[in-house]
Amino acid sequence: LCVSSPILDESGRPLAAFTAALLSGQASDERITEVKEHVREAAEDLSREQGYLGDHSRAHGFSSSR
Repeated sequence: LCVSSPILDESGRPLAAFTAALLSGQASDERITEVKEHVREAAEDLSREQGYLGDHSRAHGFSSSR
């Protein structure tokens, strides 16, 4: 299972993505929610370092696949 969130530039355009991977046997709904939050926070921090000052949670959604 992979969970990703975009890293945005100062204008809100995606530059890259921050991704975390889990073994499918460790991917309970609770664990996925926890990992999504960490991935979102990391992507927000990296986006801010790139000059993005907007609301990251509204700019783009998460991508995840099992």
